[in-house]
Amino acid sequence: MESVTVEALLAQGYTEDPDGLKGLERSYRLPLIIGVSGFILSFALIMLGKVSDKVGLTLAGISWCFIISTIVFMYRSRPKSRHTGKALLKYKNRAPGPDVMLEVIYVCRDSKTFFRRVYAESSGG
Repeated sequence: MESVTVEALLAQGYTEDPDGLKGLERSYRLPLIIGVSGFILSFALIMLGKVSDKVGLTLAGISWCFIISTIVFMYRSRPKSRHTGKALLKYKNRAPGPDVMLEVIYVCRDSKTFFRRVYAESSGG
């Protein structure tokens, strides 16, 4: 994946489109809600004594894998521009903010817009 900085895009006349990020996250909201709900439910069932620890922890592990795979699918996806309908170009942010390990910038050349999504952050310690 090629890299670019936000400053370089702004210098070229691009504008940041916060609604683009909302659109990307909206399409993955339901799978993430299902994964998190399954994770919480598995521990609730253990605490209430409805399932054994082994079954509950297995359900929690499956839910955790579901959440991780959803995030990987989001990272690997090629979202479409809300302005033109064309697939966006993906770049790694060469100069992310402090504590950001991986940030992807999605660029629409035709509409001169971009948005960015943080996929990995350090703990800040």
